[in-house]
Amino acid sequence: MRLMPCRPSVAPFRPIPPTVACCNAVKSLGQPCLCVLVNGPPIAGVDRDLAMLLPEKCTANFDPCEIMK
Repeated sequence: MRLMPCRPSVAPFRPIPPTVACCNAVKSLGQPCLCVLVNGPPIAGVDRDLAMLLPEKCTANFDPCEIMK
């Protein structure tokens, strides 16, 4: 829920750059939360590859998420 400001940045079609609100949410939630999103059940309207790029785009120094298959 706290990552809602990031939804336009992880949309599968025509994503936009992350906003300040999105980056603040990414930084405050941290890498474990983002990894749960990336490895959890699919979420309609969320491109997981784009979600994995949020820390880099927001200059959050997180370790990459391990992708569970």
